[in-house]
Amino acid sequence: MIVAQNKKIKKWLGILLVLTASIVMIGGITRLTESGLSMVDWRPLMGSIPPLTDTQWIATFNMYKEYPEFKLYPDMTLSRFKFIFFWEYLHRMIARVIGLVAFIPLGLAWVAKDISIRKKLMYALLPLWVLCQAILGWKMVQSGLIHDPDVSHFRLASHLLVAFCFFAYTLWLYLGVKGPLSPSKPRPFRFVMSSFAIILFIQIMYGAFMAGLKAGYGYNTFPLMGTEWMPESVWMLQPAIKNIVYNPFMIQFIHRVTAYILLAMSVLFLVMCRKDATLPTGPIKRLVYLVWLQFILGVGVFVFYVPISLAVLHQIIAVGIIAHVVIVMHKLTYQT
Repeated sequence: MIVAQNKKIKKWLGILLVLTASIVMIGGITRLTESGLSMVDWRPLMGSIPPLTDTQWIATFNMYKEYPEFKLYPDMTLSRFKFIFFWEYLHRMIARVIGLVAFIPLGLAWVAKDISIRKKLMYALLPLWVLCQAILGWKMVQSGLIHDPDVSHFRLASHLLVAFCFFAYTLWLYLGVKGPLSPSKPRPFRFVMSSFAIILFIQIMYGAFMAGLKAGYGYNTFPLMGTEWMPESVWMLQPAIKNIVYNPFMIQFIHRVTAYILLAMSVLFLVMCRKDATLPTGPIKRLVYLVWLQFILGVGVFVFYVPISLAVLHQIIAVGIIAHVVIVMHKLTYQT
């Protein structure tokens, strides 16, 4: 009975993981194709039905024309509008499917007698998390519909980070489905991996800042930014503290530096694995390979002037890195 129930819960969480990874990818495409402001209203129920007739498409297009982004693209055609509308619509539909998948099976898990109250409460966070993410997503879109047709890079970063945290939390639950787990003894590698996770969080946040401020177009050379490691343009704002979150050149610089730190830490992982055979070598090595691949892709995004294919793949690999961080931390936290 418990085994069958655990299989159902694992399947539920597995579907959530796949959907979350998918929406991160679609969200990246939506941003890179500048499709995010094509739907200028938020109707959680009726908004699920797209325009079906020519009249409905024209009416929807006319609504779009009333907002600031159209002023940047006055030559926007209906066919082009349909293209960008598609990506935003797909993004929202997957989000609604995630909401349903997070909420409906929860009712079955909640009435199950063999699931502890603690786990039920942990599962109950999933639909609440999705609801908060939906509201945050709409607030992000709203920020680009008022005066400036660019969404707030702070709201964009929050939206992406919440999605990644949701993925990490769901994966943690997925890994713990099999039953009560015994905590393992504290190990030095847990501190190193925790430090890596914190830097990774900063790296992803600044990656979102780069997307919001289009900082990837600033310097398209590697390893130098232009002809310098740290050009004067990174300090162009006053007071100096503003550069850290508002200056696209400083943001690109920080994103590069954190990438170097993560790359160096990944080499440290391999050294520590050679010295301690009890570490989960398999997932650690896969994490290292993903970090190296991510670094190479990041360089490609700069050098080739932010091509959509490389940029989307760069975002997908980030999901894989987060997944392996969670897997390693789970193996270090519990006896398996």
